[in-house]
Amino acid sequence: MSVTPAPEHSFWARAIAILGLFGLAVVIYLAVPRGGEPTPATTEEAGLFPRLPALRLPARSYTPRATETGAPASTATPALSPGPPTATRPPASEQVQVQATSNVWCRSGPALYYDALASLQPGDRVEVLGQYHDEARGAYWLVRTPQGITCWLPSRYTTVAHGDPTQMPWVTPPPPPPVAFLVGIERISRCRDRRGLTLWIRNEGTRVLESVDVKIEGPGQAYTYTIGLDQRNGFEWWLNCEAGARVERLLPGETGLITIATPGRELSGEPLTVTIKACTENNLQGQCLERRLWLPVP
Repeated sequence: MSVTPAPEHSFWARAIAILGLFGLAVVIYLAVPRGGEPTPATTEEAGLFPRLPALRLPARSYTPRATETGAPASTATPALSPGPPTATRPPASEQVQVQATSNVWCRSGPALYYDALASLQPGDRVEVLGQYHDEARGAYWLVRTPQGITCWLPSRYTTVAHGDPTQMPWVTPPPPPPVAFLVGIERISRCRDRRGLTLWIRNEGTRVLESVDVKIEGPGQAYTYTIGLDQRNGFEWWLNCEAGARVERLLPGETGLITIATPGRELSGEPLTVTIKACTENNLQGQCLERRLWLPVP
């Protein structure tokens, strides 16, 4: 009795098998994580977020900036007491130095609304030239980076590396830009079944603020709230069923409140990303500044 041999694989079957193995290799290659790819900053307050670009470049491509026309932000050199830093740089062994403990922007002035000039990564050392402290803006070092950039670094994201920076001279900061503000969470607002989030905003610039717009986003969640159109031409707030008010504008140095309705959600204990835009004219016109911040709700 004769035995019929098993049919051999055809040319096409072998070709399909080879293509399948090649495709599997491509999938495995793409699935393997590879380092060294910088993650863009998602907010302007660098010290509160995991990563910043490793580039030390002028920050014109990733810092908020006033729109329309108007006087540019001051670039005046900070005044040191008893005098400005000398042109001759002392040896590293004699420098007072601090070290970054987080990814953080170094700015043209001691507040978040000044332009970012350089980014520091954990472990980066900079020379301290002076110090500044303000109750609203916090404590800052005036520093010089290894690239020769003079900028302002928030002290809460640094540790002492050499010498005693608290013995450095106090520094007069440059004037603020025309449109500048600080913002934070005031409280959760409640009125029976209504809920809202009330922010405070302080006008730090030299121009009057006439209109504002706010958006709140919870990371990993689908909800987004935007302040109503009727509130854009003013600053409107409520804390409970009885307490609430509205002002039409914020003069330089004034602090106002804004309440954003959060229907069906209180947001207590949630980390939020807040995008806030304030302008010098009604209907979000004129000179504007937009900032994106991370604000955990207490």
